[in-house]
Amino acid sequence: MRFVRAGVLLVIGFVIAFSATLHEQAAFDRWLVVAALIVLGLAWACEAAASRTNPALARTAVLQFGVTFAAGLLLAVLPFADQTLATALVVAAWAILVALLQLTTVLRATQAPAAGIPAVLLSALLAVLVFLSRDDAVAVIGFFGGTPSSAACSSASRHSTRAGPQQTEHPRTPSRKDPQHDPARILLAAARRSVAP
Repeated sequence: MRFVRAGVLLVIGFVIAFSATLHEQAAFDRWLVVAALIVLGLAWACEAAASRTNPALARTAVLQFGVTFAAGLLLAVLPFADQTLATALVVAAWAILVALLQLTTVLRATQAPAAGIPAVLLSALLAVLVFLSRDDAVAVIGFFGGTPSSAACSSASRHSTRAGPQQTEHPRTPSRKDPQHDPARILLAAARRSVAP
């Protein structure tokens, strides 16, 4: 399931790239972002269901699902006067929250820093870029389609989770204090057997 979210984001990126001629229409961009957020939220829900053996990671995935789904519904339901500005602000807020949630997985050691840190940085970068270009519909949808896809690919390719300290089982080495494995006792027993009548 680790590649589901990366696959979803790549598909979103391709859809945004191949619908470039429609990006001048703020309404189209808004509904494209709504659909992308809802589908991405469902991908996080699948990730949460697949991570039931790791409660900390599952909890974070549930929170990411909630944040993403709520952002999509907020953008879909509320009547915004300026659709480009609304899309930019919702995407920026969503990206900041996702970055914070990703950061908690790194700090709690439920995700390896090599996978989590790039996702945190790219989500934060997305928030900054979208906010700075909040009046440009084409730039907003372009950053939304490109930046999280890079984060997802980075995360999926190097994804590593840890539920806690890894316990590695080593073969039990005989202890010198164990009477059955004490060399002196073994030699003494052998000597007794050899002299026994």
